[in-house]
Amino acid sequence: MYVCTVDTDVIVTIAGVFFELLASYPGLDLWVGFGMGKYFQQIHMNNLCQEFNGKGKKSAFEAWKSYPNVAEAFKFAVTYPFQHLEDSSSTFQLLERFTCALYDKTTSICEVNELRQDLFSKKVRAMESIPPTKVKMIYYCVSVNILHTCIIGCSNSAR
Repeated sequence: MYVCTVDTDVIVTIAGVFFELLASYPGLDLWVGFGMGKYFQQIHMNNLCQEFNGKGKKSAFEAWKSYPNVAEAFKFAVTYPFQHLEDSSSTFQLLERFTCALYDKTTSICEVNELRQDLFSKKVRAMESIPPTKVKMIYYCVSVNILHTCIIGCSNSAR
């Protein structure tokens, strides 16, 4: 399925109902075309939404309460939206620690790959219930950065 839009609310709505759509249409392959002109991007929603299955606003808020330092990373992302994140950057490390808190708010583990191993081996969790790998997190950060750049470009070109 392909959806084309210039409205960010459509993307947020699709992300919010993605798993309901997937339950109703198991073979769904969902792409969203977003933006206009040179700011047009295509987003594969299956890849973007899949890893954080079951983690919504409440889980994120609880993780934020247990790890408030992540606010620095969010502020940096808003202040410098075009800055590419490397896995060695302090901003990415804050986001990685936040992701660990999202999946296990009592953990002292700071790296998602280490937490994946811990949750899978010691707590016997299903693969769907453990965080994404570090490589996938980098991919998501790049995807979100592209989406954010596209949104800024579209809103600036509309003025």
